[in-house]
Formats: sequence, structure tokens, C-alpha cells
Amino acid sequence: MTTGTVLRRPELHVGERRHTVASVRVCEELDLLTVPQLRRELVAALDAVPEVLLVDLSGCRFTGADGVALLLSAHLRARGQGTRLVLCGCRPQALWVLRLCGLSQVLELVPAGRD
Repeated sequence: MTTGTVLRRPELHVGERRHTVASVRVCEELDLLTVPQLRRELVAALDAVPEVLLVDLSGCRFTGADGVALLLSAHLRARGQGTRLVLCGCRPQALWVLRLCGLSQVLELVPAGRD
């Protein structure tokens, strides 16, 4: 590791769990550094077995391969337990990446401005 390198702490928030809806808001990049924390937040939200899990990507400026893999993994777990996973507030960059990977046919996406 290079001297003077500072790793930023990802800023992710878990919204209130109200009966059957849980929400997780991504406020930074969705990359190798932030995926572990987001994974913990998604697991905690899915452990409550909500009917719907909203993942708010409106604050997400970048979506890397690790982030895409995590979103697909969360979708598969959610579907397996009967939870509807919705990615909302998707910025054009996130939509482009998910479409490029063919996941726009699999994941429920709500573009920014439509949620």
C-alpha cells in the first residue's frame, strides 16, 4: 500500500423497516470498496423478509462489476424468499451498465425521476 493513501468510508444508509417494506440507500460509488458494507446492509434488510426491498441508487455515481454482481445476488436471494427487490432512482450510467450486462430484463429498475 502506498504511503499516504486514504481509503474513503462508504456512505450507505438503511431506511426504516416498516412492516413489509425495507429500503437501502446507496450514497456513493458501488465498487470494490463499498460492496462489502452494502452487502451487510442488504443481508440485514433481507433477513427481515420484507415484501419489498427498495434499493435507492439515486446517490450512486458509479456502478462497477462488483456492484452489479452484488445487486444480482441480492435479487436472487430476494426472489428465493418471496421479496420483491426494486432498484429505484437509477441514474443513466447505472441503467446503461445494467442493460449492457443484460440485467435490465431480470432486475426491476425504476429510472431517476420516475420513483
